Amino acid sequence: MIIRSLEGFKMANEYGFNPFLDDNFDMDIKTRVSIQNQMFKSDAMFYRYCWTHLPQFCEETGLKLMSYSAKYVSHILSRGAFPEMRFDIRNINILSFEMHKKWESHQKKEMYIYRQNEEKIKLLKYEYQQL
Repeated sequence: MIIRSLEGFKMANEYGFNPFLDDNFDMDIKTRVSIQNQMFKSDAMFYRYCWTHLPQFCEETGLKLMSYSAKYVSHILSRGAFPEMRFDIRNINILSFEMHKKWESHQKKEMYIYRQNEEKIKLLKYEYQQL
């Protein structure tokens, strides 16, 4: 199914799908960014959305995170360097605070999630070049 608007996104959601996360939905990057910007008016709103729609465990260690904290929502590509991706859920890892700090340090290449994040980074950079 092709998502062309926020209304189409909401309709898919009403049927229990999340087009942001489901590869069965096709959405061009301009539409994705438009929907993201309409849905999320603040980082706090976006972080809550991520916490609600992503598994609530540290993607690096596998440990269950027991309660919400914005500190668990980690951007793969930083908001400062890539502000256009700040509300893209594909640019997010759920990490414990310690692993979040590690990702933001020079130790990220040692992390289990590094290789899969490299693939996400390639995809995100490719898509966002088309804006």
